[in-house]
Amino acid sequence: MHDRSWSIAEVEIKDRMKQKDYLIGRIVMVDPVQLNDPIQRPGEIGIVQYVSKELEDAVNVLFDDGHRDVYRIEHLKTLKPKKMLLDAIINHHERLARQGELKNMLLVYKLLEQGRIQESLKLAMENDSTFLYCICNCKSFREIKLEALDCLGKKRKRKI
Repeated sequence: MHDRSWSIAEVEIKDRMKQKDYLIGRIVMVDPVQLNDPIQRPGEIGIVQYVSKELEDAVNVLFDDGHRDVYRIEHLKTLKPKKMLLDAIINHHERLARQGELKNMLLVYKLLEQGRIQESLKLAMENDSTFLYCICNCKSFREIKLEALDCLGKKRKRKI
């Protein structure tokens, strides 16, 4: 579902990935709860292009219509890493089944695996259960990824 502006953005993003930030290239949704002013595009999905040089917690987001805007990372929602989604399905499948949400969780994961990230993100935002297990703000996402990298580094040092 990429249009021309997204394809151009992806090329620009690859050039900027040298910044080594986990948010670059990430599909995000502007928080529909915290930001309710229509000018701020609540509930709209975009792609993070780059992190602000001045403020580490501000990113430039490109939307489907070619519009770009700057947001604080705590005002952007994204999907948790795939491993966390799978862990939630495995560890909470009984509770999710009782709530009737296991199918939705599995569908969110399936869409993510198929690379249909926008659809997966929209579905995960639809109700409290999938939101709880699938969604985090971009600040938390960055911290999760950095923590995982730190743990991986410690494991490698032990093997040596």
